[in-house]
Amino acid sequence: MIKNKKNKIDDCALVVLSCKEYSEVALLTINKLSNQNVHKYFDCYYSISDMSFSNQINFKPLLVFNYSTWSEDLIKIIDQINQKYIFIWIDDLFPLGKINWELIKVIFEDFRKLEGNYLRLNPYPKGDIATNNNKLNKISKNASYRASTVFSIWDKNILKKLLLKSENAWQFEIFGSIRSSTFDGFYSSNIYLVKYLNLVIKGQIRPSAEKIINQEGFSTEAIKLKRMNMLKSFFWIIQSRTRVLFGKIPYSIQNYIRKIRYKNIPK
Repeated sequence: MIKNKKNKIDDCALVVLSCKEYSEVALLTINKLSNQNVHKYFDCYYSISDMSFSNQINFKPLLVFNYSTWSEDLIKIIDQINQKYIFIWIDDLFPLGKINWELIKVIFEDFRKLEGNYLRLNPYPKGDIATNNNKLNKISKNASYRASTVFSIWDKNILKKLLLKSENAWQFEIFGSIRSSTFDGFYSSNIYLVKYLNLVIKGQIRPSAEKIINQEGFSTEAIKLKRMNMLKSFFWIIQSRTRVLFGKIPYSIQNYIRKIRYKNIPK
């Protein structure tokens, strides 16, 4: 573990979660994070199944051979880091503009003083219980997507207890959120800390996101994934807006609908 420098948080590791098929997508995100000096604040890692692009400046590889399920691979990653907390960054979430690491550090320190188990860096959805800290809200135990991994910082031991080896990422966010009700200390920032673009949807590149990334000076030419056509892009926009509306429904109703919809999915 890299020891603390002036600004570094020495007990939280940032990990870009990826797989072999998305390795070039992960590399794009890693390059932007390095450009934003993330390594001055966190020890940085990324998951890979081979050593094909292991020599990344400021990032170290975490080997996950023989990819199995998302959850089982994440358990393998957790076992390789020494820090108490893990900052999960999903490979296809490309950060936009400049990231205020100092503000993230301040909010993380407030969260740590509360002995929190989970911190959501963007308030989407926002925590529903006010605290004495105007930067943080608490997330109630019945909240939907309570265990969302998007821009999340976890006490790694709590995360490991919630993971089931059989689950993929989507299943974990649904059923892991239900299991998380046995633990307290889940918080959300009240400030949007990371602006980003979701570059890949269902294995395809969003052309509109790709254009913006290219305009920032980062090339996507090496990414071999198929580009989404206009019709699929349109339907994705409709689905995104529908999810926003669904998120405004009370948590109890959201959870009831999900239990009916996903009742045949293994828990």
